[in-house]
Amino acid sequence: WDVAAKGLPPPGPEPITGPDGTRRLPFQVPILERDVQVATLHFGISWEPLAQARDEVMRRGVMIAAFSLLVMLVALEWLHKLLMRPLAELHVASERIRAGNFDIALPQGRQDDIGALCDSVRFMSSEIAQRIAALEEVREEQRVLLEQAHLRESELAGARNKAEAASRAKAEFLAQMSHELRTPLNAIIGFSQVIALYARKGGPAGKQAEYADDIHASGMHLMSMIEAILEMTQLEMDRRVFATQDLDLA
Repeated sequence: WDVAAKGLPPPGPEPITGPDGTRRLPFQVPILERDVQVATLHFGISWEPLAQARDEVMRRGVMIAAFSLLVMLVALEWLHKLLMRPLAELHVASERIRAGNFDIALPQGRQDDIGALCDSVRFMSSEIAQRIAALEEVREEQRVLLEQAHLRESELAGARNKAEAASRAKAEFLAQMSHELRTPLNAIIGFSQVIALYARKGGPAGKQAEYADDIHASGMHLMSMIEAILEMTQLEMDRRVFATQDLDLA
């Protein structure tokens, strides 16, 4: 630096070019003697080594930054594999369970909280599937019992209808039999009174014999009706009684 021609170098961080063409950073250092400044030392440091050092620092900084970025990416991938992927699988498993599909696949063998959570979700899914299967079995049994109940109800309704029909038939039969029994009984009572009247008044014997025959016929008819009723009763009680009788086939 030509001090005589250019004066003192300007202070500051900007480099200056000396007479030899070298770029330097100028500095000023006061020289003190007994706390009194007696002079000022002006000097310069070559810019190129500083620039090279700066470039080297920047280059190393870029390398360190790149390495740090790589390490961060590896750490993120490891974190994703260790934490985020299992969480995503847990989310998918929960969606499948909510949709009613309990066949899920989760990581096994982990000894951390994620592994415990996966084990809990698997256990929960298995329990829910077993409970649903048990409910389906109960529902099927209820359906079978309901069908059997409907069948029994239909059978009871049929039996009730048959009983009601049998009751009506029995009532009609008794009404008819009452009429059939009343007719010969009236004849028996009437002719017996006539015979008694003729006997007291000395009526003809021929009429008494005729009336006696009518009484006998009415009694026989009444006896056959009673036997028919007894036979019907025995048939209803599942007591089959067979009687031999001569019959004219012609």
